[in-house]
Amino acid sequence: AVLTYGARWGMLLLLLETMTHYLYFNAIATSPSAWDRARNLVGAAPASVLCAYWVLNFMWLKFATIWRLFRLGALADGVECPENMTRNVNESLDIQGFWKGWHASYNKWLVRYMYLPLGGSRWKLLNMWPIFTFVALWHDLEMKLFAWAWAMALFGAPEVIAKTLSARLLSEQARASDSFRWLTAFGASWYIVFLMAANLAGFVAGPEGAVRALRDVFVDGGLQAKRVAVGAMLFLFSLAHLNLEKRAGEDRRKKSKST
Repeated sequence: AVLTYGARWGMLLLLLETMTHYLYFNAIATSPSAWDRARNLVGAAPASVLCAYWVLNFMWLKFATIWRLFRLGALADGVECPENMTRNVNESLDIQGFWKGWHASYNKWLVRYMYLPLGGSRWKLLNMWPIFTFVALWHDLEMKLFAWAWAMALFGAPEVIAKTLSARLLSEQARASDSFRWLTAFGASWYIVFLMAANLAGFVAGPEGAVRALRDVFVDGGLQAKRVAVGAMLFLFSLAHLNLEKRAGEDRRKKSKST
């Protein structure tokens, strides 16, 4: 098992090195002059979409490589520790799922020592604010990290409300319908846009860079930007459908094992 895990980690490292050498999106996003050149070369909207998407994937791959190296060392030493990156970032459907799959061990710590003492699910809409503020402080004392944290809490509120209302007002049959799946995929595609923008704001380009990217795609840019926006949303909508089917398959396998 340790050798298999080590081989998988080696493939992650190879993929990270390949991405670092041939896909420069993270370097472009952190350099205003490079971003301006990219916008002039391919257009503002395509540059913003490509940078936002690939920067998020680069961040996932970087942290997965780092954390799994240390987990590999622990496993080789006979110590079983939790996996951090339990899902690929492209499998995210909402903020809660993204956070649980992005930094799973830290999420467990937050649940035990902050979420439950602050009231748990009864006060979820309120306790998100101090929790995400603490997470920002845990990273570093920077205003762009506070902007990321408060944006997470702000946009997490509609998600919590929608999930609560659908669980209370809709039957299990209604939630299993095709129309509900399409509605969920539509909402998930917009939440993926938000996640990309929030991570750009907090960890790469700052709030100004994230707002600029959103304006390039959804506000300014003319016909090209509209085409890019429609294409990007169709891609994310299709990706959400694939992830919903993957989740449904996981649920079916769990049920078959329990029977």
